[in-house]
Amino acid sequence: MITSFQVSAVYLKEIGNYAGYYREALRYLGCEDQSKLSQSEKQMQAVLLGFAALLGENIYNFGELIALARPSKERYITFNEIAKRAQIDKSKVEFLVMKALSKGLVQGSIDQVNQLINITWVQPRVLSPQQILAMSERIGTWGKDVDSMETIVKDNARDILTKA
Repeated sequence: MITSFQVSAVYLKEIGNYAGYYREALRYLGCEDQSKLSQSEKQMQAVLLGFAALLGENIYNFGELIALARPSKERYITFNEIAKRAQIDKSKVEFLVMKALSKGLVQGSIDQVNQLINITWVQPRVLSPQQILAMSERIGTWGKDVDSMETIVKDNARDILTKA
C-alpha cells in the first residue's frame, strides 16, 4: 500500500527539495512495516536519505564528512577520496562540494584540473569527548610546532641582526 508520506517523499526528491524529502521519507519509513521492505529497497532508502541529509538545508554538517579528521597541513582532498567517503560517483563530487561551499558549511576552493579540494575552514559543531581530546592533542602538536619555529626564528634573527 502506498502512503501519502511515500508519495510526498518521491515528489520532493524529484523536485530537489532534499530537506523535505528527508522529513517525508523518515515519516514514510516510520509508518512502514520494515519486514515488508526488501533488502535492496532498505539499502536504496539508506543511500537516498544519506544524500538528502548532505544536500538538505540544516540537516547534516557537511564539515564532519569533508574534514576527514585531517591535520591542518593536509587540507587538500582528492575527488576520489570524497567520492569514496560519500559513496557517490566521482562526477558528482564537484556539485556536492559546491553545495557545501554555497551553504557556508565549508570554505575553500576547487581545483578542477587536478581534481582537488582545498578546505580552509569547516563550520564549527558540537564536539564529543573523544573529539575534544583529539583537538587537544592537535593543539598540543601545533604549540610544539610554534615553539620550534620561534627557536628557528630567534637563532636566524641573531645572525641577520649582527650583520646589519
